[in-house]
Amino acid sequence: MLIQAGIILGLCSAFVELYLFCKFNLIRKWVERYPLAGIGFSLALSVLLGHAFGAAGVTVMLAGVSSTVLTMTYYGVIRAMHRPKRTLVKL
Repeated sequence: MLIQAGIILGLCSAFVELYLFCKFNLIRKWVERYPLAGIGFSLALSVLLGHAFGAAGVTVMLAGVSSTVLTMTYYGVIRAMHRPKRTLVKL
């Protein structure tokens, strides 16, 4: 039961985080500039949502880790899409 609650809380936290990331330009620039800030933001949001819904301990830890893995994958894809393209120079 705790694992299921942690997974559901992690998915909800990831969706809320991605919504905030897409909605607010300040958060987007902050996370794109500082990748560790994205990890901190994800974990902090998971803890806040855990306290809001009365979760504690292993449930919040599992939610934080799963949310962080999901959102850091998304941030990596976004970062790779916005990376400048390299051209091959033939001599």
